[in-house]
Amino acid sequence: MTRFPGGSSKEGADFLHDIPADFKQIVKAARERRSALFAGEDTDVYRLINGEGDGIPGLFVDMYSGFGVAWDTDPGPCPLLSPKACETVIKICGLDGLYVKGSPRKGFHPGRDRPDSPVMGAAAPDDLFVRESGMRLIARLNEGARTGVYPDQRENRALLSPHLPGTRVLNTFSYTGAFSVSAALSGAAETVSVDLSKRCLDWSRRNFELNGYGMEHHLHVKADVLDYLGLAQKKGLVFDVIILDPVTFSTSKKGMFSARKDWPRLLGSALRVLERNGLLALSCNTRTLSGKELRSFVKDAGSAQGRSIHIEAERGLPRDFPVPSGRSGMRYLDFVLARCG
Repeated sequence: MTRFPGGSSKEGADFLHDIPADFKQIVKAARERRSALFAGEDTDVYRLINGEGDGIPGLFVDMYSGFGVAWDTDPGPCPLLSPKACETVIKICGLDGLYVKGSPRKGFHPGRDRPDSPVMGAAAPDDLFVRESGMRLIARLNEGARTGVYPDQRENRALLSPHLPGTRVLNTFSYTGAFSVSAALSGAAETVSVDLSKRCLDWSRRNFELNGYGMEHHLHVKADVLDYLGLAQKKGLVFDVIILDPVTFSTSKKGMFSARKDWPRLLGSALRVLERNGLLALSCNTRTLSGKELRSFVKDAGSAQGRSIHIEAERGLPRDFPVPSGRSGMRYLDFVLARCG
């Protein structure tokens, strides 16, 4: 019997048939759009269904090399994640298995305390190898919601890539190192990845190795980012490119970090170790902070340190995350490249 979060099962979900009549056709259309988007590209991790943007409000599914991950964002029982709906998605999209992930308040476990499992189909390998524009990465679908690979940053990594040959790159809040590995593949001379999680840094090292790199020119540092930036300034370290992709909120022994509150301090610290005419890559994934506010923060930080700021490029969500007109609230990601004189 297939088990679903919250106790529903294939035999007896009371919302078993409560899906749109044209559900199959809509899922098929979404699948065909993704096939067209990624035809000829060496990419097998992407957003497969993006809710209202694909005509299915409330259903969000990511593809990970043949396995699907659906995100349960609805506060109550979600008919679009019923057994019938999941079975339809698996069949039409040709998935080997489908996971459903969401809040612990709805019966989902938060991480590595126990193995995760698909609601239907086969389980993914503990280390699932995926491809993003030829870059190889390890995803882990059996350990809660943090899969290790976020497809919404794919086009932002591509946007940054031409600026990286020969540079020294600092990747803060580096997580599992996708931006760092992408930098190495783009020709960066050195990378430094900083994160508080030893496990994520180990994961990042494995991603480097998977792409044929040793650690000689790719340093990993377990540290609070603001502490590291202060220490780098004291040691006279400078970088040509600094990637700032902070978590929205986190706690550590040093206290709490809030993206909205701490962006100005983070930017000021980064500018002190950024070469003249260096590049800041800023990523903000919280709806409480707009791209306009982010640009204002970086310009204010530059002004405070006597540095000119030129916004070279801006981008949000990639093509596989369509947002319908009038639903700007679905646009949760802002990415800015700022040249700092």
